[in-house]
This record gives sequence, C-alpha cells and structure tokens, in this order.
Amino acid sequence: MRKMIELVKPRGKIATIVAFKDKQDLIYLKIKVSHLHMNICTHDHYMRTEDMQRHHELLSDITDKIESGKYKPTVNKVLQGLTVDNLYEAHKQLESHSMVGKLVIQVAGIRPNRINVKLPFI
Repeated sequence: MRKMIELVKPRGKIATIVAFKDKQDLIYLKIKVSHLHMNICTHDHYMRTEDMQRHHELLSDITDKIESGKYKPTVNKVLQGLTVDNLYEAHKQLESHSMVGKLVIQVAGIRPNRINVKLPFI
C-alpha cells in the first residue's frame, strides 16, 4: 500500500479489488490520497447480499473488456516453458513481494488469447 501511495499524485485516488496481505499503516494515506476505493469482489458472493447480481454484472463487464483487449494486464516477466527451473524462479519472484505486474509462464501450445474462463457467480 505504501508504494501505491508514493506513486499516486497528491490528492489522487487509489482503487483496488484485492485485500492487503498485512496490516497497513494508513497515516501516509491521510497525508496524500483523497480517495481509497476498495472492493473485495467475491465478498457478496459468499455473503449473499442484495447487490450480488450487480456485482456479477460488473465482473462480467470487466471480463468482457479483458477478453476484448480493452484492459490489458501489466506483464513484468515472461518465462518460457513449464519447467522445474521456471517454477522455482517464478515462486522466488513472487515470494520476494517486489514485482509489479504479472509473471507469466508461457506453456508451449497454449495461447493466452484462446483461454476463456467464465466464473459461475450465480
């Protein structure tokens, strides 16, 4: 969180759909950021709240935009091949908590734009 606060412009906004791993010191947030938008997308699914259908629609919209290429992930590193060495390297990178963006392991014969995953929310 602190890195996000450092990167955002004064009185900027931060939005996230993921929970933070550890407790956060929000003093820096009060100093610099005017808005923090946080939504744990799966919460309503498990809690069966009244706006569950709306969350399904929002997630479907995001899925459509990702699949159409309108939203693109930030890819930090691509490892070629599903090997023990690449799995070790990927795990080491992720454990360091220093990466920004996605780490991709490209598996021969699988093209990312052909993967179509739909989550059954309702």
